[in-house]
Amino acid sequence: MLKRSPRNVAIVAELIFDGDATVRKGAAEALGNAALKGADMAVAIPALVNALGDGDVRKHAASALGCAARQGGDISAAIPALVNALGDENDLVRNDAAWALGNAANSGAGMTAAIPALVKLLGDGDMFVRINAGWALENAANQGDRMRTLVVDETIGFMRSGWFQAEMERNSARYEAIATDIARMLGHIREAEKKAA
Repeated sequence: MLKRSPRNVAIVAELIFDGDATVRKGAAEALGNAALKGADMAVAIPALVNALGDGDVRKHAASALGCAARQGGDISAAIPALVNALGDENDLVRNDAAWALGNAANSGAGMTAAIPALVKLLGDGDMFVRINAGWALENAANQGDRMRTLVVDETIGFMRSGWFQAEMERNSARYEAIATDIARMLGHIREAEKKAA
């Protein structure tokens, strides 16, 4: 088990740059576990951001960043790289990046730059990606009136897009699933708004 000291976290973070993909994956997983156990992850954030560009490790890096944010760690420096990972071809990477951003939003990180990419994922073909994107948007909307307005406006814009309208006209099963996910998300945002008032 990785001890929680910043020195040990830094040593494991260096393994993110190892030449062996198995070592890099193991290091990212160990950092995620350390974050969940309360380790200060500040020294590891740059290495994990770098690992988001590593085809062998990017899913594990996104997950580790999400674990750090879940425990209240500041992953603000990782948000641009996580937004970029939302466009990854691998649904597991998109899912973990959306989950990480949801945890970052829950911890109060600035999410303005992430909103358009998260809204786009509401139309993703993978149900888990859609759910985590919606959850991240709900958490961002809970940051106040300005963010709530941004999330709702971007979501309405997505629903007015040609792609969404074409899916609606086809009345496809995918459209029904997406529309249900969006309705649930907007309902949660509205409930939170009422509680805050």
